[in-house]
Amino acid sequence: MKTRKIKRTSERGITLVALVITIVILIILATVTINVAFGEGGLIEKAQQAKNLTEQATRNEQESLNSIMKQFNEIMSGEGDIENPNTNETTPDEPEPEEPTVENTLKAGDYVTYPSAQGDIECRVLYDSTSEYGVQLITRACVGSDVILGDSDFTTSMNSYNNAISTLNNAAGAYNNSDYSTARCVGSNPIKPSAEAGYFTSSESYMSAYNGQLKDTDTNYETDYNQMELLEINDIADEYWLASRGVYSSSSSSGFSVRCVNASGYVDLSILCDVISGGRANANDDSNGLRPVFTLKSGIKVTGGNGESGTPYTLGL
Repeated sequence: MKTRKIKRTSERGITLVALVITIVILIILATVTINVAFGEGGLIEKAQQAKNLTEQATRNEQESLNSIMKQFNEIMSGEGDIENPNTNETTPDEPEPEEPTVENTLKAGDYVTYPSAQGDIECRVLYDSTSEYGVQLITRACVGSDVILGDSDFTTSMNSYNNAISTLNNAAGAYNNSDYSTARCVGSNPIKPSAEAGYFTSSESYMSAYNGQLKDTDTNYETDYNQMELLEINDIADEYWLASRGVYSSSSSSGFSVRCVNASGYVDLSILCDVISGGRANANDDSNGLRPVFTLKSGIKVTGGNGESGTPYTLGL
């Protein structure tokens, strides 16, 4: 009989433990469920946030739709522009194409019609905007009447020689259109057309009476001539002046010349004065054509043409 009682007591103990464990587990599960559902960042809060976002999106969509309809009505009535509904800013206009100017259009060698003070002149681009000289045009051929330098009288010829650069630049200036450019004679300094050397002196005794009276040689012509030769526009089958002087001197004579380009396209010297051994002075005059160079002002417009011989570029303000 004792043995049976002990057995029944043992079975009751196991059942109570299992019940307690089950209750504890249920409490834990309930706690976790409550935290997941109602705690910070829980399902209920996220559901509320989702609801709020949906409602806000609906309002935004309605506002955009209202804005589009308003713009549509304004456009139909001719009172408004289309706006971006997301930014509420006016849609920017397409950028206008860059306006053609001499700086962004003309290239060395191109053909250009220049509106000179004496009528249109066909030119070539001597330097373009990639050079250090700006955009410069040179007449395709000689213009006007030939320019005479020198004289049979030595003093007159010497003065003509000394003033040759300014004389030639002034002659070129007669064709300048001041609204478009400045002008100079080809062969002068491309940046400072009036540049020239000082006076010539010699240790030769026959020059003693003339030292310091005649201008010295210079190399101004080289920049223009080298560029013309590169572009193959130096040879125009005509003779023309270069605003540059050349002097040669030896023990027997000294010659004072103004440079020119001959009919074959090569640099030559036109002697206006010379002094020979014994002190005798000679004088001469010469006549050659004129090729002005026009330095265009910044921003001059290109209004037509394509730069070819038959359809040169045209210019405008």
